[in-house]
Amino acid sequence: MPDPGDHRLIEKQIERAVKQYDGLQSFFPRVEARAAFLFTLNITMAGVSTANLPDIVGAWPAVSIATLLVVALTAGIACALLVFTTHLKNLDRKSLLFFGDIASFSASEYQAADAAETADRFLDDLRCQNWRNAQILTHKYRWVGLSFNATVVAIPLWVIFLVIAAFITGHTPLFRIN
Repeated sequence: MPDPGDHRLIEKQIERAVKQYDGLQSFFPRVEARAAFLFTLNITMAGVSTANLPDIVGAWPAVSIATLLVVALTAGIACALLVFTTHLKNLDRKSLLFFGDIASFSASEYQAADAAETADRFLDDLRCQNWRNAQILTHKYRWVGLSFNATVVAIPLWVIFLVIAAFITGHTPLFRIN
């Protein structure tokens, strides 16, 4: 006969793992919101710069700054987009928690697998999902950090570009509409 203490221990471990799972899940919208902001900021700077580019062609300081700016903006945009790449491949086994694996079952296979799930197997599955989500979040935060760094480099270049464009054209480049 199973020891009731073992059952309570499993319940406490599951409770802890569920809290960890919920905590990890809460980080996904945060990192993706940061990436969306950085993407939007870089695209906006690129658009304003592009609108002012025809007026400064031939002025080597502006073209030099514009070249560096394009590199920084491209890096910022690309890294922000890489935050949104999917990482859905389950590396170990089919999970009853991961929607991609659940969808791969037929309805009857899923019902049977769920009915046969034990507390020990559920805990193992939950721990594997926590580990996988931590890997995915690490990947996403690395890309958002690189996007942030590229944006930090792009902002002063963008300001310098706009100042040079203002001197060349004699008007405020931010508000110029052709």
